Amino acid sequence: MKNKTHLGMALTILGSALFSLNAILLKTISVDSVLLSALRGGIAGLVLLPFLRPKKINWSWKTLMLFIAFTGQCTLIIFSVRMTSTPVAISMQFTSPIWLYLAERKKGEPFHLSRTWPLVALLVGIILFMCSKGEGVTMAGNLVALCTSFTHAAMTYFSKRVVGDCPIGTASLCCLVLSAVLFIFMVDSPIQAVMSVPASAWPMILVLSVVQFGAGYAFYYMGVRYISSKTAGMLAPIEMVLAPTWVALFLHESTDAIGIIAFVIVLIGVFGEVIVAGRKPGEVTA
Repeated sequence: MKNKTHLGMALTILGSALFSLNAILLKTISVDSVLLSALRGGIAGLVLLPFLRPKKINWSWKTLMLFIAFTGQCTLIIFSVRMTSTPVAISMQFTSPIWLYLAERKKGEPFHLSRTWPLVALLVGIILFMCSKGEGVTMAGNLVALCTSFTHAAMTYFSKRVVGDCPIGTASLCCLVLSAVLFIFMVDSPIQAVMSVPASAWPMILVLSVVQFGAGYAFYYMGVRYISSKTAGMLAPIEMVLAPTWVALFLHESTDAIGIIAFVIVLIGVFGEVIVAGRKPGEVTA
C-alpha cells in the first residue's frame, strides 16, 4: 500500500512540475491565450488518444462532471489572469485542498493537527503569496480566480473516481472536450485563427501541448489513482513554486521578499503532506 502511495505522490508531483513549465513557455509564444489553450488541448488530446481504453474508464455521471470541471478550470484561469494580477490568479486555485479536505473527511472523524498541519502551512503560504506585489488587481478578477478553487477541487475529486485503469485516455478525453468547447464557443473563425498562427510559434506550441499539458495531466491522473484527492490537491501547488523559479532562472524576473517567504512555506506544506500521507494507512480511498 505504501509503495503505491509513494508512487502516486511521485507521479502527481511530476505532473505538477510539468504544469509549471506553462509560465515560461507562454512568455515565448505570442498567440491569443484562448486560441492557444484550444490548440494545446486539441494537440494533447490527439497525442494521448491511442491510450484511450473506453471499457477501462468508470463511466457515470461523474465522468460528465469531470469534463465540466476540467473545461471550467482551464477556461476560468484564462479569464482570471486577464482580469486580476497573475500571482492572485494562479495561487487562488490552490486553495482547493480546503474543499477536498471537507469532501473527504469522514463524518465524526476527529480533528488531528498532526495530519492537517501541512494544509494549514499551505494556506498560510498561499495567503502570503497573494499579498506579494502585483499590478492590476480587481475584485471581479479575484472572484473569477476564486471560482478556480472550486473547479480545481472538483476536477481532482472526480478524476480520482473516473480514471479507473485508463488515466492517460481520460486525460485525452478531457483535453479534446476542452478544445472543442473553446473552438466552438470562444474562438472567432477557428480555421482562419489557426491559419494565422506564425510558423515560428508552432514548435513551442507543440512542446507546450505535448509535454506541459498532455504529459502533465497524464501523470497527474496516473498519480491520483493511488492517493486521496486531498493529498493530490496538496501536492499540486508545487507548480506555484516552480513556475516563478523557472521564470527567475531563465527570464530573470524575480518576485519580492514576501513571495519568496510564501514559496518556502508552501514547500513546507507540500513536503509535509508527503510525509503525513506516506505514513497514513489506507491512503487509497474511493
